[in-house]
Amino acid sequence: MLSLIKTLLDGASARAEDNLKDRFAIDLVAQRIRDAEAGLAAAKQTLASLIVRRRAEQTSLDQLDRRIADLETRTLSALSANNQALAEGGASAIAELENEREVRRATVKSLGEKTLRMRLSVEQAHRRIIGLSQGMISARAIDAERKAQSRLNRSIGRTASINEAEELLARIK
Repeated sequence: MLSLIKTLLDGASARAEDNLKDRFAIDLVAQRIRDAEAGLAAAKQTLASLIVRRRAEQTSLDQLDRRIADLETRTLSALSANNQALAEGGASAIAELENEREVRRATVKSLGEKTLRMRLSVEQAHRRIIGLSQGMISARAIDAERKAQSRLNRSIGRTASINEAEELLARIK
């Protein structure tokens, strides 16, 4: 018996929830769109941050390339001047900078890929939000028309003078 009552209550609760969703569907959609727009704004901020980080890493990589080229020139000059100690120090520094350059290249590549993925996600989310907004405009128009039609049907159906006039016309005919 308790199981039956629980099932009936669950069914009534589900119907009430569905009725509430139907009654406030447009308001719910509008709130979901606002939530999605807030998420999109956060995603755009993340995208901007990724772009800035990638540019900074690329700038650092370019500076590193220039430092390596400068060190190579100095090391070659040291070799030409038979300064072995300076040439060895330069070669060691070049090796360390080349390792750092590889790490920075990998970072720039990774940030570029992340930026591309984020940009595509932002564009897709933007298109979906536009679609939802347009759908909501249509839904509001349909809802307004339905409510107006319902009010019209109620007013015509309840008006005693219209009913009387129809009855008189029927008698005359």
